[in-house]
Amino acid sequence: LQPPSESTIRKLEILQDISMDESGRTFLDSLKSRVESGRRLSEAQVQALDNIVVAHSKKIENFDAKKEILEIKDDMITLGKQCKPLLDAMSFVNTWAEPVTRGKMVFNDKSFYESLSQYFEKKGFLSVKQIAALKRMVRKYRDQIPSYELVAQECDIKAVKKRGSTDG
Repeated sequence: LQPPSESTIRKLEILQDISMDESGRTFLDSLKSRVESGRRLSEAQVQALDNIVVAHSKKIENFDAKKEILEIKDDMITLGKQCKPLLDAMSFVNTWAEPVTRGKMVFNDKSFYESLSQYFEKKGFLSVKQIAALKRMVRKYRDQIPSYELVAQECDIKAVKKRGSTDG
């Protein structure tokens, strides 16, 4: 067992006075309790804590000066800033692919987009995996997004590889 990292303690201290919804506060309190008992957070817990810090970065005084001490990587901040343009781009989609059933799972692009949008509105961030899935969806529906090229450049969406292409 390792003690909690100094950056984790600082993140929790900074977030203590930030207003957020009840579920976010409950989650932070559970992390704080774990840290106060002398236990280090798991990687997943640290990732979730980092997401919360980035989501509330506008409310943190001198955030840019503090991000190094908090061990918040620039790519986390970049990902956080990508959420809104990606969700906004998807709002132009009118014609959705039919839901696909694989085994017991139903994959419905429209429902997935709506759930991501609601989650972002409520929490202020998306996970790395959610952002990656959203990027794939933006690329899939690019023909319906008027500013696709701009969004693709801003949010680092890779170009679609043509089937049978031998280039890199």
